[in-house]
Amino acid sequence: MNTFLIIFFILFFSIVEMILSRKWNHYYYSYTLPIFHKTFIYSNLNLSSKNIENFINNMDKKEYFHHYIGKCIDQNTFFFRKKMITVGLFRNDFENLHGTILIDTENQIIKLKCSSLYSQLLFLTYIFLSLWQESDFIFSNIIPILLTVLFLYLIFYFSDFIRYKKLLKEITNLVK
Repeated sequence: MNTFLIIFFILFFSIVEMILSRKWNHYYYSYTLPIFHKTFIYSNLNLSSKNIENFINNMDKKEYFHHYIGKCIDQNTFFFRKKMITVGLFRNDFENLHGTILIDTENQIIKLKCSSLYSQLLFLTYIFLSLWQESDFIFSNIIPILLTVLFLYLIFYFSDFIRYKKLLKEITNLVK
């Protein structure tokens, strides 16, 4: 397949993903590529809901989350994502964590689900296939190529994981 068409497809998919994220599309946030999830038990629904809503509305004013923005979709559903445009000299584009916080009033639990972008997975798949194609399909070259792609995936994953741990700590403090 033509390299230009593949790159065009990945860019097109990234733009569609960005639009769905920016429009706070419920389907997009519900069925993204999950990488982390955690369940919390809460004792006071009103206090927990108010604390989480306050956190989501002021997420960009928090120390570790100033590149993020959140939105209250309904009384018990909250979405968050990275800001599209940020001010500052340093922006970590490896980290693109987004997700949902759901309050399940029936079971008295809060579900935190963090997801990664499909376009990252497409990008890594493209790198793997293009490197493999350039190696003339020699089986001995598959190991270094696989290790290179795995290394890139680990950069994406651990960058998201660090942010997830901070989000997990923040939500745990809000639910207490």
